[in-house]
Amino acid sequence: MVIGSGIMESTCKHPPCMRPTCMHLVGKRLKGLRSPVERGRSFGHDRADRPTDQRLAMGRVLRSCSDASTLLPIVTNAENTHPADEQMSRRADETPTMKDVQTAKDTLRVIHDPPVDGVTNMSRDEALLQIVGEEQSNPTLRVYEWSKPTISLGYFQPYAEYESLPAPAGGLDVVRRQTGGGAILHDQELTYSLVFHVEHPIVRRKPTHLYELVHNALIGLLGESGRNVSLSGVDDDSGAAKGTFFCFARRHRLDVVLGEDKLVGSAQRRTKTAILQHGSIIGRRRYEQQPAATLPEGWDVARMRGVFPAAIADALCLDCVVGEWTESALSRAGDLKGKYASREWTRKY
Repeated sequence: MVIGSGIMESTCKHPPCMRPTCMHLVGKRLKGLRSPVERGRSFGHDRADRPTDQRLAMGRVLRSCSDASTLLPIVTNAENTHPADEQMSRRADETPTMKDVQTAKDTLRVIHDPPVDGVTNMSRDEALLQIVGEEQSNPTLRVYEWSKPTISLGYFQPYAEYESLPAPAGGLDVVRRQTGGGAILHDQELTYSLVFHVEHPIVRRKPTHLYELVHNALIGLLGESGRNVSLSGVDDDSGAAKGTFFCFARRHRLDVVLGEDKLVGSAQRRTKTAILQHGSIIGRRRYEQQPAATLPEGWDVARMRGVFPAAIADALCLDCVVGEWTESALSRAGDLKGKYASREWTRKY
């Protein structure tokens, strides 16, 4: 099935939402129960306590959403946010209810991309943001990798900071994102981008709500390893436009940490019509210049790619459907490649 000129869908939908996780992540937040850090630390136990039939149902979700198939919004009149920038909170009377969440567009389309270069990755993310914003697509999760090690600069970061970076990281390819925050050295990692229309109930709350949902879902997955995976609970003074060079050296209370080291960092970009959140999950680290934790023993990028989409759909109370790029969507992404490859964009600041 094709929706507009956006993404082709397969028909492998998973069973309807009967998830205690949804009530835990959305319902308890609506009632203001418990702190984000407490929720992060306990989330894995909530998943483990599911009845067997519901855990088996989720197993079917994992298979349907892990089939392989084929960052970052427009600057004008748009919001560029980092978890530290919480000024966009909605009024209490606009808070969505569980009924809103379950009766809105309740399909999460999942696109599995093969490893490609940095310019292609950035152009594809912006194309998705436009397509979702034009209501040609339901909420979309794209999971992808990088064909070669690449530095992505935060939107506001001076290019001079990259130029002063010593080898070997200083000699890598570089692209500029449209999300703020610090630079990321993309190498052996799984990257995700998650895009919603701004009117979807899940994103009508404060900007940090989506960080909490995604990061707590990751903690639930990794908590089974027995390692100390949790939300950071610590803020430094970094933000979308300030902080140390590398994102993984910065701290926000909603970052996912393994022990004392940051494992997952995410950032957002919001336009008038859509919001994109993307993040990096570090599998292995070959460049010591980027301080970061790596996936615990027993986990790698391939395993995370296989289970991540269903865990996110579960946390969002959405049914997931495997999607493929249409020719028109790939053409739109191709048109954006010139922007991300240009000297003007890369050296914008």
